[in-house]
Amino acid sequence: MTSVGHYSSDGILSGVSRGLSIRASCPESSRLAIFCTDEMLPAAEAISNAADEMSSSAVPVIRDGRIPGWIDPSVVTILVSRTGDCHEILEAYDALKMRGCTVCCMASGGELFEKESDPNLKTVMPEGISLSESLGFTMGALAVMVQRSGIFNAEDCLRKAVETVRGALQSYVGVADETCKMLKGGVPAVYTTSDTCACARAWRDMVGNDLSFFGELPEFDHNELVGWSDPNSHAPELRMVVLRKGSRTGLVSIIVSCMTEVLRENGREVIVIDLCGETAMARDLCGFVLGAMVAERLEGC
Repeated sequence: MTSVGHYSSDGILSGVSRGLSIRASCPESSRLAIFCTDEMLPAAEAISNAADEMSSSAVPVIRDGRIPGWIDPSVVTILVSRTGDCHEILEAYDALKMRGCTVCCMASGGELFEKESDPNLKTVMPEGISLSESLGFTMGALAVMVQRSGIFNAEDCLRKAVETVRGALQSYVGVADETCKMLKGGVPAVYTTSDTCACARAWRDMVGNDLSFFGELPEFDHNELVGWSDPNSHAPELRMVVLRKGSRTGLVSIIVSCMTEVLRENGREVIVIDLCGETAMARDLCGFVLGAMVAERLEGC
């Protein structure tokens, strides 16, 4: 396993609270896009997932330095870089300015802040904090900025999500213990449903290694699922985790049940975890915190 000691469940929740407490600003707009390429990407994707569920306007996340053709001066953009020195983000800044876009920057400093002279467009990420605190801070600060933009009530939604996750935290202790026991010494493959895809990316950073697999749940008969369903002789160290919405109804539940049944019949170790919360925001935050709990235990093994 990679080193995971810098992730903690307390760090994520304290980071979220810290991010929600800042006075970040963002111009009002009906169109918004977030650019992020580093470890803060799961936080951006969680905000995007929540927007898909709660807003009439999507909040797309751009995961590299390329500028989509649909981005024009009417789109307010938020650039996120933990250090402020990410090459792709710096290139994106220049390209967006060339298009006449308003660019809000979130970083701890670096060249990104040197480029942007307007203090009202800068959100300062604290220096010297852990990755888990930075991830939580980014999620909280982005929620504040998105709500200020008028897209949807992301800040209010995240505050409720924090209450939900804190209330359910104790019930996940046993789940974290069981998941750690299964993953120890193995190769993780973590899948989520589409409404909580940010969790898969967060788990990749928290518990993954170079051989790990992370992504959205495959469709029925997808080649990926067919590959996993082969006899276990060629990859006995594979350990699979499925993170999903707590509801057991609907097509997704059927797909999860069929998938896990096929995998178990072929000797795969699989654990299915129901994430708490009535909103995508709460489920993503729950997945982040649970991933950190598992990472803490793996580090202690």
